[in-house]
Amino acid sequence: MSSWLTKKSALALIIVAFLALTAQSCNFLSRSKTDGGVLITANEGQDWTFRNAIDAKNSLDRTVTTTAAFNPKNTQEIFLGSDGSGLFVTRDGGGTWQNILSRGGTVRRILIDADQSAIYVALSRGIYKSTDDGSNFTEIYFDQTGIIADLAFDPRNHNTIYALIGNGAVLRTDNAGASWQLSADTKTQAVALLVDPMEPTTQYIATNGQGLLVSHDGGAQFASANTLAQFQGGNIVNAIVADSKTPHLVWVTTDYGLFVTRDSGQTFSEVPTVLGGNTVPLHAFAIDVENSSVIYFSAENRIYRSIDKGTTWKVISIPTARPVQDIVTTPADHQVLLVTLGSAKGQGAPQIIKPFGQNNAE
Repeated sequence: MSSWLTKKSALALIIVAFLALTAQSCNFLSRSKTDGGVLITANEGQDWTFRNAIDAKNSLDRTVTTTAAFNPKNTQEIFLGSDGSGLFVTRDGGGTWQNILSRGGTVRRILIDADQSAIYVALSRGIYKSTDDGSNFTEIYFDQTGIIADLAFDPRNHNTIYALIGNGAVLRTDNAGASWQLSADTKTQAVALLVDPMEPTTQYIATNGQGLLVSHDGGAQFASANTLAQFQGGNIVNAIVADSKTPHLVWVTTDYGLFVTRDSGQTFSEVPTVLGGNTVPLHAFAIDVENSSVIYFSAENRIYRSIDKGTTWKVISIPTARPVQDIVTTPADHQVLLVTLGSAKGQGAPQIIKPFGQNNAE
């Protein structure tokens, strides 16, 4: 009798162990689900589709994507930056992707001058340029002191380009990258650069810890916009986006919340959101290309949409636990949005790539 019980107990233990291993295996599959790469919606966020195919065997499913740019003359062509895998392009609206600049480090900005068939890429410490639709790239600048945090065209002349270095220096070229000179040195941890599209002599630098800097003389001198500093987390600026149809109007996302200036940075007002202030950092920001009353911002893995310039908000859920890195609109169809996705490391909180800092040894 005792022998039978022993065998029965052993069998039960085997079954329990099998079930535990099966559950553990299921949990592992769930945790390792591929939910990175690129998401695209064709109906303003009602439905989303992962567009990650490279070929029959490879995809962007596990790739951390950082930023993207539509070719304004052919919006089926999209250039996509990544963290660690270089630059990709699709010429069929996201059907398939091709790696065209294989480099380590992080792509932080892609500029397209469609009139001159030129593409500029900020990747790690270098600036790369293509004049043949991405078939070949040449490194036109390498910085010894820090990462290339951002690039921006002068809207009046795309041969004039500004490059923001992570240590706060601003470089300028007036000959499409053939030569560069120092324009300003703010000595800050710089995140992003904005040249106002309607008033190019007004420029903004977003920083990590020093708030927003504003220049009204074409970038020769920058001063602090102290309004943001009174809010806890307001001095950590994540995105700055200008309204291209309304003069002097610029939106700013920070670790505290959302702000707007209507007087070219002289004063800023807090924009109430459904999240409240100082609850979760706000990251990406985008404006509808046809109707600038429609705006978007991201917080972690959610997108928030307003159709009345921030008076009311609607939450847009996306099918991933990864944080939103960037929200990109296209000039061809205001219903189309592309979203790049950050990394979810281990079982901890999702990580957003910060484009600033002197500790980024790339």
